[in-house]
Amino acid sequence: MTRETDSEVQLPTNRAFVVQFKSVPADTENGLEGRIEHIATGNANYFASAEELCSILRSSLQEQPDEKGED
Repeated sequence: MTRETDSEVQLPTNRAFVVQFKSVPADTENGLEGRIEHIATGNANYFASAEELCSILRSSLQEQPDEKGED
């Protein structure tokens, strides 16, 4: 597998997120809890499962235009 360098990959900055995971016991049912923040808007949401995290991502990405951004 070839790894592309940052200069070769143009990723849209309006589609960037920070995901912060809460430390949860391994025996919990969901296994994932935390917070996700959309960098461009500052909108933040909490999630309590992998399904919720994916749902938030899908919803946020559908609202963003598919443009290439530059850092």
